[in-house]
Amino acid sequence: MNKFVKSNYTRAYNKVTYKNISFRFNVNTEADLISWLDNQDNLTDYIRKLILADIKASERRHKWHIRSGASLEHNDVKHYPYEVLEDLPYHDHDSLGYVKTMADAADLIIKHCDEDGCPQGQIRIIERFVTGGELGKMIAGKQYHGY
Repeated sequence: MNKFVKSNYTRAYNKVTYKNISFRFNVNTEADLISWLDNQDNLTDYIRKLILADIKASERRHKWHIRSGASLEHNDVKHYPYEVLEDLPYHDHDSLGYVKTMADAADLIIKHCDEDGCPQGQIRIIERFVTGGELGKMIAGKQYHGY
């Protein structure tokens, strides 16, 4: 008769239930990242939260572009001169969409708050414009405060 060995059972269970993911950092060029990770209380939980926040932001971006009818074209400044941005943690931001008028921007902000609740950060409206000549076009922006 076979004897039950808990370590064999645990190993088999972990192999079926979990996926091990590893990655490396260069101690010379990424020392700041290593230090940051070393100072986290629970590294697995920290990484899990970052990934979930990224998934949520990605889903919100996709959902808003579909729902709002906002332009997905980043370079169409003539037809969509305003961009509505929400500041996110870790110095990131989420583009809620590109709109034609300030009134459309206000409507987009109201819809965003009604659908998703309180914003994660400050919401900004940027007026986009093209700078440079024909060969060196660059999209720039002017921020409107108080929205």
